[in-house]
Amino acid sequence: MESPGDAVRRRLPVLRSAIDQPDDVIDISPTGAIVSAWNALQTLAEEILTLYPDVRPRRPASGRVPQSELPQLLHQAGLPQSWTDVLNDLRRLRNTTVHGTAVVTPQAARDFVQGCESVGRALEKLTWPRPSVRH
Repeated sequence: MESPGDAVRRRLPVLRSAIDQPDDVIDISPTGAIVSAWNALQTLAEEILTLYPDVRPRRPASGRVPQSELPQLLHQAGLPQSWTDVLNDLRRLRNTTVHGTAVVTPQAARDFVQGCESVGRALEKLTWPRPSVRH
């Protein structure tokens, strides 16, 4: 039987590839590319959190972990503070974009997508087997 960690690791390539956005999408709809990249990153993060039973995210009726809580939950799961800070910055940029308080250029969207891809690689490390603690 496949372990939960193996199952998540098996799905990582598909989850990660969803973060990337084609250039034509970015050029036509930079805001849409940002929303899509964030949604894919959030899905990846939520999937990884299933490997950490001690980290219990609150899941409202939507079934999604609240975005404002996601960075801290991932930090509790072992994401280094520097990556937690980057994730928080991306979350704030996504919110600014979605709520229309910023003009988004295609280059800004590309930078955002690259940031999401970098965080995704950092999150992937949370799927590696953790060393056993000996008493």
